[in-house]
Amino acid sequence: MKDMNNRKGLSLLEVLFVLGVLAILLGMIFMIQSHVSARIKSNSLIQEVLDIRNAEDTLFSSTGSGFASNEHFGLSSTDIAKTGLISKEYIRNGDLTTPFGSSITIDNSSPSHYIIWLWDVPYESCIAFAEQNWDNLYQFGIGYENLFSGGSNSAPSSKSWKPEDAESACNAKGQPATWIAIGFWAR
Repeated sequence: MKDMNNRKGLSLLEVLFVLGVLAILLGMIFMIQSHVSARIKSNSLIQEVLDIRNAEDTLFSSTGSGFASNEHFGLSSTDIAKTGLISKEYIRNGDLTTPFGSSITIDNSSPSHYIIWLWDVPYESCIAFAEQNWDNLYQFGIGYENLFSGGSNSAPSSKSWKPEDAESACNAKGQPATWIAIGFWAR
């Protein structure tokens, strides 16, 4: 028998053990990177909605005569993208898009409010969006569940969902939300 103290190199078992540990570490790194990337995109989506809201408020108050009589009444998301009030990072092919590449639609058909429709928002971002505390809120809906629907200027000035309610609404009946609609009163 050979003396085990004089051997050179590694055994197959030792190599497999090291490779297994490295695979676990790489898997953890990819999971963390994916989570961080999703959180960054979620924060970017929230900021994009705030920027759209600021652009809407600027457009509809620019004459000082109120929302209904302003010349910008009825503009589409493509029209708003052309104004220069929205960062170019949110515009693809001349239209507004989310950080996830899905479309944004803006409903400016009412003289008292406007609604921003976000399509195909991932589950994690849906939750972050629902938990956000929004001011000047008219309406907020996810999928087919409406949390709040305004009807007068006496609507609450802010509204957000509890984490458990946001999780439930963003994954109703085991299906991820297909849209988020957030409406703001005209300022």
